[in-house]
Amino acid sequence: MTTEVKRKLNVEVNGISIECTSNARVLEAINEAGFDVPTLCYDERTGAQGTCRMCLVDVETDGNLQQVAACTAFASDGMQVATHSDEIVNYRKTILELLLSETSSPTTCPKCISFKKCELHDAAEEYDAKWDAFPSLVVREKPEDANP
Repeated sequence: MTTEVKRKLNVEVNGISIECTSNARVLEAINEAGFDVPTLCYDERTGAQGTCRMCLVDVETDGNLQQVAACTAFASDGMQVATHSDEIVNYRKTILELLLSETSSPTTCPKCISFKKCELHDAAEEYDAKWDAFPSLVVREKPEDANP
């Protein structure tokens, strides 16, 4: 029986230094440091999906800056993470506006009406995302077709 030894990594999140294990994802490091990023598709029961891209963060490692999905990227020693740079906030707002352009309005959304709580709409409010930012993508009711 072999036991995998988990090495400790030093990671900095928004200027706060934390220690995490070598198999930790960036999202775990962010949470450990006491910060939140939106995660519309992440569910700890199913693992990282990375499909919504709302958890995008700036990551600098060895002088290289890149944007990564925090739920899928693994932390590395010496990594510096910024969760809310202007560029990242703008990315999230655009992602939200694209998602909203394909959904119902909050007054007709079945989930909002049924549960009175919707992560998508909460995030849209937080990031001041507009429902009609991409009007050509707005879902419209199909016209009635009376032809046989």
